[in-house]
Amino acid sequence: MAANRKNAESDEMGKRPVLFLILLIDILVIAAIIGILLFMLKSAGKEKKKEVKSSENKKVETVEEIKYKGKLYKRNKNLFTALIIGVDREDIEETGDEKFDNDAGQNDVNLLIVLDKSKKDVKIIPVNRDTMTNVRYYDEDGNLKNTLRRHLCVAYAYGGGGKRSAESVVHSVSEYLYGIKIDRYCAIDFNAISKANDAVGGVKLTALEDIGDRWKKGQEITLKGDDAEYYIRYRITETSGGNDLRMKREEQYFNAFLQTMSERMKQDISVPITVFNAISKDSVTNMSGSEFSRIVSSFQKNEITDDNYIHIPGKTVLNKETEHDEFYSDDTARKDIVINTFYVPAEN
Repeated sequence: MAANRKNAESDEMGKRPVLFLILLIDILVIAAIIGILLFMLKSAGKEKKKEVKSSENKKVETVEEIKYKGKLYKRNKNLFTALIIGVDREDIEETGDEKFDNDAGQNDVNLLIVLDKSKKDVKIIPVNRDTMTNVRYYDEDGNLKNTLRRHLCVAYAYGGGGKRSAESVVHSVSEYLYGIKIDRYCAIDFNAISKANDAVGGVKLTALEDIGDRWKKGQEITLKGDDAEYYIRYRITETSGGNDLRMKREEQYFNAFLQTMSERMKQDISVPITVFNAISKDSVTNMSGSEFSRIVSSFQKNEITDDNYIHIPGKTVLNKETEHDEFYSDDTARKDIVINTFYVPAEN
């Protein structure tokens, strides 16, 4: 099993063809967000202190109060969070604890959705797949064996698939963000990209860069069928930083899809339901279908722009020994983001 796991990581992190099979599930992310947002709005109520298991198998409480830069802050209990996980596999399986998949796929997309229910404000925090952080390593019996310093994108693979893998990614992201509370998750494969894209009739946008031999930078294009998958999965691997460019296209497509879906909903309010049905068999989630359906009628009023994104600053470094990109965040800036996003000043 160890050999298989190493091969999985090597295959992912090594040099690949120009058309790299990477999941980019922005369109699926949108469909998942539709279901999550209303649940967020409905779930503001009183919360108990959340506990999560740390990578050392100890329990770490979500910090309710924290003193930072001489000021006291308390956790904002009006927030609801959901992690959208894009897995680079065609047929994600909701495996139970009894099954371990050595080829479960890896979490190439990690988008944390944060809704402040009191302000009805949505923020999106993309977490770089190349982030070097702690990930859990399980054996084939599903037992937690170790915690390793690895790329975030192998957290799903190291869990062996299904719920265990999704929760492992949640754990890594939560720990990376200083133990913040993550309420829901939705892991989705890339098999439904063209399905979701076509469910809204295609998406128009302007190419941010040359995309293989298909499109030139600045070209106005309408993505349909496999074109959407090609545009969002394309990655140049001959130079370092290819994932940074791809993440910009993630956000571009995300916003374009939202706008397209909102326009379509003016004529047919069932469009989001069509998208959800198209991808329902390609996900592992702890979000119910009823939570999804309740948001359909109200989601059209929400607008996502570049201002909704919060980027964690840092630098991408090419490891010369492994020839893998590694992302290292600015730790001070990362903590500032956590404090400003998930906490509010404590009252005197």
